Amino acid sequence: MLMTKITGCPAEVAISFLAGKWKLMIIRKILGGVQRFGGLQDSLPNITHRVISQQLNEMIRDGLIKRIEFDQFPKRVTYELTELGCSIETLIIAMHEWALSNKAALKKLGVNLQGF
Repeated sequence: MLMTKITGCPAEVAISFLAGKWKLMIIRKILGGVQRFGGLQDSLPNITHRVISQQLNEMIRDGLIKRIEFDQFPKRVTYELTELGCSIETLIIAMHEWALSNKAALKKLGVNLQGF
């Protein structure tokens, strides 16, 4: 659960779960399948080890991601989305479509949509 009680409109509540520069990017990577920490770090090279760890721990605490430890040596840990975390996919798709539909306006503002 979140550390503090959240009140407000539904949009404010959703934003409070996803606040943080990298949370949506991490969720997007895990939507592609179960991930190990190193895989996340390799696919998101602009994020430091500390920030990935912090964002993962917050999302685990908030019920968006689950951490699975395997009883083996060397230690193996994977991350996957919970049902609540998987439900964010529709939001990510909507944000993607918003950016594409506003591509011209964003370009005028100096935004470059990579690969689009």
